[in-house]
Amino acid sequence: MVAVPPPRSAARRDWIYWLVLGVCFGIGHGIAERLIRAQGGGGAPAGNQNFGVEAFPGETLEALRRRHGGAPRDVWVDFESLEQEKRNQQDQADAEKQRAELEDRQRAENRQAQQEAERARLDSLDGAPPSTPAAGGSTLLESQPQPAEPNLEVPAPSTGSIPEPATGTGLNLPALPEAPPAPSPATRP
Repeated sequence: MVAVPPPRSAARRDWIYWLVLGVCFGIGHGIAERLIRAQGGGGAPAGNQNFGVEAFPGETLEALRRRHGGAPRDVWVDFESLEQEKRNQQDQADAEKQRAELEDRQRAENRQAQQEAERARLDSLDGAPPSTPAAGGSTLLESQPQPAEPNLEVPAPSTGSIPEPATGTGLNLPALPEAPPAPSPATRP
């Protein structure tokens, strides 16, 4: 058998064809440009424009002044007043922001005071001692009107005697814990 060399791929040779084609076009363009310049016609000299300069569309300031009778004058801008106006607007925006924050803070404090009042009312209904706020925390309980607590006592018949405690009201009150006995003087260090 005769060994046949593997065929060369067409993709490896294509770039050579494109290179030769590009060089031919470049040489043809150069020759055509030289012939046109040598004949002296048609070719524009380098640096000249092939079109005329036209005015920008619209009316000029001078035309508007002539039409409306305005006299030319300088335009002065007072930058200090513009800066002062900008500062005033910024101050107003800051004041609005602070006012909104203060209102939010007051709403939160009122809500907390109402929750504390409700908690105190529920604690008093359950018979437990009222919870006190953490140290340093201020509440508005003193300034807030307290809601009226319902009267849980059952009126006793007027027999002239001391009424007995109400029973059967539906409240399960826990028994109060007794205080521990006081330490004796002998056990003190």
